Amino acid sequence: SAIEVFLQAGVDERPRTMLVEMLEQVLHKCAEQQLRTVEQLGYIVWCTSRFTYNTVGLRFIIQSAVASPTTLDERIEAFLETVPALLRDLSEVDFADYRQALVERKLEVDKKLRQETARYWHEMTPLQQYDFDRNERDAEAVRALTQPQLAAFWDATLSRASGVRRKASFQVFAPHLELPPPPDGVVCLDTIEAVQQFKKSLSAWPGVHEEGGGGD
Repeated sequence: SAIEVFLQAGVDERPRTMLVEMLEQVLHKCAEQQLRTVEQLGYIVWCTSRFTYNTVGLRFIIQSAVASPTTLDERIEAFLETVPALLRDLSEVDFADYRQALVERKLEVDKKLRQETARYWHEMTPLQQYDFDRNERDAEAVRALTQPQLAAFWDATLSRASGVRRKASFQVFAPHLELPPPPDGVVCLDTIEAVQQFKKSLSAWPGVHEEGGGGD
């Protein structure tokens, strides 16, 4: 069985995207420690940021041979409930280390020509963002982030208690497991056709180039 839980944060723009990537920096090891080492739900446990066209969000992925996707979703939610305390108890030194690690990741030099080419090409198509100095500008935005800002962003955008959280849970059930009934208030899409029809009913975020380009 496997699961991906995606928490959509909104349009890819500064400082929102930098805040999501800072959450990835802080929570990745914590999620791995709790969900893989302590609870032993599966060897593959990831916490990463995800970019879909011009939107950004945080995702959690688990592949498990011992738990159903329903259980995995519940355990991820239980971990998410601990995030405010994790952010609050983070020392200033540890926060600064996470922030500096993200800055260094942003400024890492391309090792191959195809990496540089792909980076520039991504700015031109399909979104037409033309933010060719993205890495340098991202690094500057990361340097300005603060710990209270990160905690406030989580509470306002990605916390279940915020009332505005946008969550998608993609679940793959092993052949020997039966599909459970969907929880109350949850839209369950179990066929490709259902997914397509649901997507047609949704509004879309505006493209960045429709708002004048950039990323600030």
